[in-house]
Amino acid sequence: MKFIGLFFAAALSASALAQTYDSTFDGSVDDNWNTAGNWSGGLPSAEDSVYINYSSENSGLVRLENDVAVGALTFNHKPGSWGGSGFSGDFALSASSLDIVGNSGFFKFGGILNVSGNISTVAIINARYIRAGSVSFDSSGNVGVEYSGTGTAENQNFVVSGVVSFNSGGNVVLTGSSGDYYTTFGGISGDVGNLQVKNNSTAANAYLTLNVAAGNSYSFGGEVSNKHDYWGNADVENKTINVFKTGAGAQYFTNSNRVEITSATVSDGILGMRGTIDDKLSVDGGYFAVGSGGVSADSLEWISGGFVFDSAAIAGGDKITVGGSFEKSGDGKISVDFAGLDALAEGLIETSSELISAEAVDEAAFDKSDANSDFSAVNLKNALVDFSWDGNTLVATFVAVPEPAAIAAFIGAFALCAAARRRGR
Repeated sequence: MKFIGLFFAAALSASALAQTYDSTFDGSVDDNWNTAGNWSGGLPSAEDSVYINYSSENSGLVRLENDVAVGALTFNHKPGSWGGSGFSGDFALSASSLDIVGNSGFFKFGGILNVSGNISTVAIINARYIRAGSVSFDSSGNVGVEYSGTGTAENQNFVVSGVVSFNSGGNVVLTGSSGDYYTTFGGISGDVGNLQVKNNSTAANAYLTLNVAAGNSYSFGGEVSNKHDYWGNADVENKTINVFKTGAGAQYFTNSNRVEITSATVSDGILGMRGTIDDKLSVDGGYFAVGSGGVSADSLEWISGGFVFDSAAIAGGDKITVGGSFEKSGDGKISVDFAGLDALAEGLIETSSELISAEAVDEAAFDKSDANSDFSAVNLKNALVDFSWDGNTLVATFVAVPEPAAIAAFIGAFALCAAARRRGR
């Protein structure tokens, strides 16, 4: 895998050298961006394509002395050591795109990195704040993003309006050494990769918002870990990953090995996963989809929205297992979406499936004698559902849709009964 990553990086570097740029920085005078002698075409403008190309013996940081804006930016990353190269200075660098090519190592950035388009990297970006349209990790080696400063909900560490693609691997460290760290992605895709916490004894909390736009659906098969350090595979304490699903699109976590989340709140669209939620799962306007193998949570609160159990979940007996209490805080019925399941074709008529099993159920909010008053089935073909409680386990029994003749007979009997009542008045 390392050989493949190095070959890919070399190919990218050769491709970059073959391109034509408006201006190239070679660091021949010093490390300052504003030194005209460092540039082949003079100081670049906001529309110029730029290539940063230190000599093979120089891996210094390009020093920013003010905010800078360029067009497409390519940086040939040649670290003399793992310490890396990149940019220094507490300023903003804005570009239409950023391609980091060359070697792995730390690509450092001191201020705010604003990229309206895509960031593509073969190195680890170590930055305080990053804003991007999309991000792609195009190597299986040491590639990703690591935060070097805490953030706030209003001033987040890492914001990507589009998708983050783990094409061959990569890592995003969602927490640093201490403090609170905030990240927003427009979605995550890829079959491998890792969203992780940093191995440090100091408490730190990660807040990950997945704001997937309507019409988009993404699947991530990599790891999400709040208990393990990816690099050393050692246990990590005092770290949390709290997920918030917003946006009308869908995000699925499909890893069968390790998906560890501290808490999850679904406010819009669909969040689907298999694995463990250490604390609370809250459904507040969106839908939570149960993946293969099921999901466990310490507690479950429904405010509005519902749950998705597709044909695979029903066939696999997958359910939500709640170690504590299942609470109902909102009004109305809880929607259970069967995602187009054809119960007749699947041979499910007169069979039952457990959907949610809890240690305790909020009996002040749920009518345990009539589960149909609290739950409604949608998107189900050729069957009706009779919901019931078996202790603290919600059960769905699929029943046949009445034949048209039976429905007509029922309607006729009802009409006769109504007519008789009218005559008796």
